[in-house]
Amino acid sequence: MKKIIFPFLLNAFILFSHPHVFIDINMEIGDLSKAKIEWTFDLIESQNKIYYFDDDGDGLLNENEIDNFYNEGFKSVRDFNYFITLKIGDKSYPVQEI
Repeated sequence: MKKIIFPFLLNAFILFSHPHVFIDINMEIGDLSKAKIEWTFDLIESQNKIYYFDDDGDGLLNENEIDNFYNEGFKSVRDFNYFITLKIGDKSYPVQEI
């Protein structure tokens, strides 16, 4: 019986493992009220996002598909400050919108 359970557990572990995402970040800060932050996802994550959000199948994200991506992928992390920490000295500045 152990031989049957072990492969099942191994497969379950592989199926539910979490992939890593690599992101290149470019930031331009004009003043403390506004910054331009550009995220470039790695090739695998980029292809993954196009696969899930490209409703018309043209290989590009149009305005509606980008809106869906924003609503599904970014709004949900607002409570986590969009995974961004902005500090000057000891003072932190929250990211309020993206």
